[in-house]
Amino acid sequence: MAFKLEWERGAGKETREGVMTLEERVENLERELAHMKRDRVEPEVRARSFVLVDDNGKDRAALAMTEDGPRLFLSDENGEPRVTLSVQKDGARLSLWDENGKNRVGLSVLKNGPGVSVTKDMPNLTLMDGKGKVVWKAP
Repeated sequence: MAFKLEWERGAGKETREGVMTLEERVENLERELAHMKRDRVEPEVRARSFVLVDDNGKDRAALAMTEDGPRLFLSDENGEPRVTLSVQKDGARLSLWDENGKNRVGLSVLKNGPGVSVTKDMPNLTLMDGKGKVVWKAP
């Protein structure tokens, strides 16, 4: 932006051609700063929790540090919890809930050993090899 300053003798007044006002300059700088902040990628972000919301503002996921340790929560479109992954003092857990809020599957690796739980009207557990062939099933 070109400035043309002309000083009147002894008056100290300036005349400007093509010069932004102070208000215009501040607005311009604020826009540039907002743009820079949006595009900036931080190498590390520290917080006690992060919450992800959908287009309607409903909480859908959260990563939080709880009393027991870090926990990841994933919720369905109704805000009901469907998945949690946690690391606690006694080990790590993965839990899956159905649409009615009932815990149906659990996988854990605890100090006293690993565990798998499957609950439903007719629970079953199936183990498959790398090709998808059933190698063990109960019941």
